[in-house]
Amino acid sequence: KLEREMTRHPDVISNYLELAELHVQAGSLDQAAEVLEKGLQASGGGDLTVREKLEDVQLEHGLRQLAIAEQRAADEGTDQAATLAKRIKSEVNQRELEIYHARCERNPGNAPLRFEFGVRLKKAGKFKEAIQAFQTARNDPKRRANTLLELGECFHHSKRYELAMTNYVAAIEAAADRDADTEKLARYRAGVLAMGLKEWEEAKTHLTTLADLDYGYRDVAERLDKIAQM
Repeated sequence: KLEREMTRHPDVISNYLELAELHVQAGSLDQAAEVLEKGLQASGGGDLTVREKLEDVQLEHGLRQLAIAEQRAADEGTDQAATLAKRIKSEVNQRELEIYHARCERNPGNAPLRFEFGVRLKKAGKFKEAIQAFQTARNDPKRRANTLLELGECFHHSKRYELAMTNYVAAIEAAADRDADTEKLARYRAGVLAMGLKEWEEAKTHLTTLADLDYGYRDVAERLDKIAQM
């Protein structure tokens, strides 16, 4: 029915979106992408709803292909399978980066988009650019703790240790009593960083508090034993 309607009224964009969604629900991502590409052409390329739906479908397709490749690499254990999985992962990451960059350009004041763009930049090892994206996004109250944690990790990777610690501590404060998982990871990161800097008392404070929250968290017990020996 929808296909007949699209033939009779090719300029009615909602039909393309509806049919594409049916294909997505059926798991037919290739067909969904094909319908959306037709819808984009019918709109003259300017319909952002169709464009972003097409981007979402392309990303989902890439992630599915990556999951298949990684499972195959795990099952086969061959260099060829591992190389293929690595190549697909790189391609998916690059496509995500391009899509979120374009979306941020279209919506410069959208903090959640800036956060997602920062995540992709960080994944690509572009820490300086990721820091800028996260700093733009950190005023979003819904993601503040996560954004500060991501900032801390980016500064940590960049060997800006004082800035890393500042953001880890801020993430702890923002997450306290609201987001247990983020709080625990931020305390762990702060404790590990303090150990690396041989700031034993600071490390002990962060890791002891973490152990009080979750004694089985990662290797916190072993780290506390090491601090005690020091």
